[in-house]
Amino acid sequence: MNKQDWQDYRLIRRQDKQGIRRAFILLAMIVFGLFSLFMEIYWPDIEAFTRPWLQSHLDLVKSILCLVFLVTGVCTSLAIAIRITKKYQL
Repeated sequence: MNKQDWQDYRLIRRQDKQGIRRAFILLAMIVFGLFSLFMEIYWPDIEAFTRPWLQSHLDLVKSILCLVFLVTGVCTSLAIAIRITKKYQL
């Protein structure tokens, strides 16, 4: 391998690691968003396990977390899809 081939190889490896890292972050955001949605729908008596000062704001916090993570996950996946279609000209 000459020097240019080695540099190309290292660049590709670095890009692969960044892609894998982004995929894990995206997956974590989607899973947390779905978990928040599950908590919102199927576990309404979570108020019984929280401190009194948090009970009044718990619904708002759960809703905001659910929306933030779901919207972020959708936007990130759209950005990745757009980048892939531009790169491979699909």
